[in-house]
Amino acid sequence: RIGKYTTTVDNLIHHYVRPQENGNRSQVRWLHVSDGNGVGLIIKSVGSQHFNFSAWPYTQDQLMDANHIHELVKSDLVTLNIDLTQKGVGGDVPAGGNPQDAYRLLPGKELKFTFWIKPTLIKK
Repeated sequence: RIGKYTTTVDNLIHHYVRPQENGNRSQVRWLHVSDGNGVGLIIKSVGSQHFNFSAWPYTQDQLMDANHIHELVKSDLVTLNIDLTQKGVGGDVPAGGNPQDAYRLLPGKELKFTFWIKPTLIKK
């Protein structure tokens, strides 16, 4: 659904029992992230291409090293992931299988993606 959404990093993440990447948002045209004081970034794709993003209060290493959700300690920093696309996570068979080819990232296929990042300061 096309819209303008406002949320927090904490509301973007999902607490799986086994920590892993999560909270991806797709078909994004632009993104504004900021701290409580209005200091932040605008990320916008160039042209009509959409992108994916996720944001976590942990690092990638913390997610990979933790075996259980209680082992993750929130950071004052945010990991912001900007991706052109992501591989689908499931197939047509319940509890297994690979995604259909249209939803896979195939080796050797060159993908290009251009975006800009602009700093922002919203005076309150």
